Amino acid sequence: MKKQPARTAIALLAVALCADVAAQAYPAKAIRWIVPYPPGGSTDVIARTIGQKLAEAWNIQVIIDNRPGASGMIGTDIVAKSVPDGYSVVSVASSHVLHPSLYRQVPFNTINDFTHVVMLVRSPNLICVHPSLPVRSIKELVALARARPGTLAFGIGGLGSSNHLAGEMLKSLAKIDIIPIPYKGSGPALIDAIGGQIPMLIQTTTSAGPTVKGGKLRALAVTSKARYASFAEVPTLDESGFPGFDSSEWWGLMGPAGMPRDVVAKLNTEIDRIMNRSEVQARFAEIGTSYLGGTPEQAVAFFRAEMAKWSKVAQAAGLKPE
Repeated sequence: MKKQPARTAIALLAVALCADVAAQAYPAKAIRWIVPYPPGGSTDVIARTIGQKLAEAWNIQVIIDNRPGASGMIGTDIVAKSVPDGYSVVSVASSHVLHPSLYRQVPFNTINDFTHVVMLVRSPNLICVHPSLPVRSIKELVALARARPGTLAFGIGGLGSSNHLAGEMLKSLAKIDIIPIPYKGSGPALIDAIGGQIPMLIQTTTSAGPTVKGGKLRALAVTSKARYASFAEVPTLDESGFPGFDSSEWWGLMGPAGMPRDVVAKLNTEIDRIMNRSEVQARFAEIGTSYLGGTPEQAVAFFRAEMAKWSKVAQAAGLKPE
């Protein structure tokens, strides 16, 4: 009977040593990076940009696996239920923290079922219109919406996304009736906006920016507190008559709960090194984002704070779980 504690201690030591060896060997095979949205949107662009550099740094494959559906929950759930060895990760957008506020059945715990690796980037939203819409400012847009209540639709990348809530905030503050049209990601919404199937689009600078610069959409305002360097000519909503308006999309990288600390540290450190390279910073500035970074612990705190903030906005907008 007295030998049992010793055996238990030896077993625990063996497990710890195996975990340590696994962490030292990491990465020893391809990493699957799930993007829970279609190709072409902001989440996809960010993952592919960082994933390529990660593959080059570690001389491995980083496979970007697009798994869209259910406002990002399908792809995210795949990672939540994966082996927590660091070879399955997912990049989520800010809508992730609003799932409990919008859906009665969420297949995972938004915080506890994941290991938070690092915050990636943030990007404000642009409020855009198709060039055929006869408005050139937020003031003119509000006037048109009041004259045609319930007829102007704006495309969004999914329910609970930052662009959805930015639209809801504008509706509430301006007292206008505009209709959100959710898509399975920002890419399909952008395509319909360019084609004129929807007159308005609220989308990140990352996704809509190149189209705006190409003249296919007209940006009326940016949703950040201050003008954004990449779109310095576009006024803020604060300047357009809505003081204090601030809404940005952000992205974070997560894995399943229970990932080894050493593996998390390796991923966090390498991504931080990649994001601080001058050419990478230039690339992300070009597409309208800024790096967040930080430790895994700071990522958890960030998620919790954002969940508290945006759940209040959703409640104020009258959004209820469905």
